[in-house]
Amino acid sequence: MSHHSQKKEPSVPFLFPKAQSKSFLSLLASLLLLSSLLHYPPTVSFKISLSGMVILLNMNKGNLLILGDFSGKVRIAISPDFYSAKYEAILDRFQSAYAVSGDAVLTKPFCLLCKWEKEGCGQLLMLAHPLHVKLLSRDDCDITILDDFIYRSIDGDLVGVVGDAWVLKPDPIPVTEIVTALCRDVEGLESVAIEDYSPCHYGRMIARAARLAVIAEEVHSLKGYLLLPSS
Repeated sequence: MSHHSQKKEPSVPFLFPKAQSKSFLSLLASLLLLSSLLHYPPTVSFKISLSGMVILLNMNKGNLLILGDFSGKVRIAISPDFYSAKYEAILDRFQSAYAVSGDAVLTKPFCLLCKWEKEGCGQLLMLAHPLHVKLLSRDDCDITILDDFIYRSIDGDLVGVVGDAWVLKPDPIPVTEIVTALCRDVEGLESVAIEDYSPCHYGRMIARAARLAVIAEEVHSLKGYLLLPSS
């Protein structure tokens, strides 16, 4: 008579009293990191005891399942630095509010208003792209930029921004600078000899000349015509 024993999935118990400062979301992030570092199997279960309430988490091939009676939203955040309590404190402070949608509104020329619809109480913490950070106008909206709350990404450093309405305004460029740059680009276009008349290469050159003409017309400095050099 043979007996087949079923291999149990690893179960990690956690007990978090109310007085402890670690948040539920940072705990979940730590569990995800722990499962990857320990090379757990595709399906792994964790057991959490939080203020007397037991929550079972089951991660199956990237899906996070909560087993048992639980009603609510689960948020997961990865700290920029797991060894710094400063980042964890920031995540704990803004853990209640989260964005559910956003609108972009053109209120005035050269100005873009980004409004985030949020749920939960408290202030909203979002991450801004480096270009957004450069264009954010602190004087036109109630925001706080957390310059030392940074996530690394392939597009650059993503910076934390507190506030549910952003105003993006580029720095105004004097028309004289545009005209100077336009003249320089036109001179560069005239100095290029046409060696390839293929639709791809020649078409790009015509498109560039057309864009310069549109810019010149916009700044009211269209003088004559922008002619392609003859061969």
